[in-house]
Amino acid sequence: MSLDIGLYVEVDTGGTSLRAIHLYDANYTGNVYPMWEKAGVYEVLYESGGVEASAIIPILEDGIADMELRVDAYSALNPPNGWGNYEGALSFLHSLLAACKRDPRALISSCGEMDRENSQREVAKWKR
Repeated sequence: MSLDIGLYVEVDTGGTSLRAIHLYDANYTGNVYPMWEKAGVYEVLYESGGVEASAIIPILEDGIADMELRVDAYSALNPPNGWGNYEGALSFLHSLLAACKRDPRALISSCGEMDRENSQREVAKWKR
């Protein structure tokens, strides 16, 4: 399970169709999805393909602020398998936010390999 997210612009190069020029690409494990849900950023990470980066800036800022305010609550959601953690998830969001602020009119590409139902079963196992 992982999340690939990026920013791109479409450019008319004179050919028969627009070309996508990628400005930012990142990947992080989906094992931290409970943190992202708690922070309110899950949907913008997994379901914002084609949206302008400026639209998700306030959501990312709010999510980051909450994660930084409640470190213990989020750290408690670290996956026990060691694939991903609070620090990495927060760093990933900071990097994405910086990219969105740098290129606010860029479009988002998002490809999350997330099977939420299976992931929820995994998280339930961790809590046993």
